[in-house]
Amino acid sequence: MDFKRFLDNVILLSQVALNDDPEVHLPPTRQPPEIVQLELDDNDVIIVYDLETTALGRGAEFTQIAASTTDKKQTFDQYILPEGRISYRASEITGLWKKDGKLVYKGKDESPKVLPAVPIEEGISKILAFLKEVKESAKGKIVLVGHNHQGYLATSTKYQRSQKKLS
Repeated sequence: MDFKRFLDNVILLSQVALNDDPEVHLPPTRQPPEIVQLELDDNDVIIVYDLETTALGRGAEFTQIAASTTDKKQTFDQYILPEGRISYRASEITGLWKKDGKLVYKGKDESPKVLPAVPIEEGISKILAFLKEVKESAKGKIVLVGHNHQGYLATSTKYQRSQKKLS
């Protein structure tokens, strides 16, 4: 699966298949978001993902991609080094700052810590490898669930894809 298709799936949360596999499904998007009941069995795997960004609106870049199966047996967490600056408000929420070309985390009562951040292209390759690994070990359907996806994350995801021309 290429990056554009992955982001289209993430942005739309439409009923599509990962790598054209009918055993991998995403729930349909509804505006405004509503609860969607899926028929799942014990072999199905739910992956919850979250994206942290440099700002709260249009033009935001990713600073972190995280995902986990709901049983927490398979997890993914990758920091992304954004090209631009991180807004003050985003830093307040995430604790992530950019200093001297490095991504830094500073909690309320902690010393700053430089994080192992990678360029966006590498981060996307790694999340796709994680999804492929989960898919290969699953016996049932794969369901992706985005945290706080409908609002600013969808907008920033579309913007980042268009700026990077990733496919």
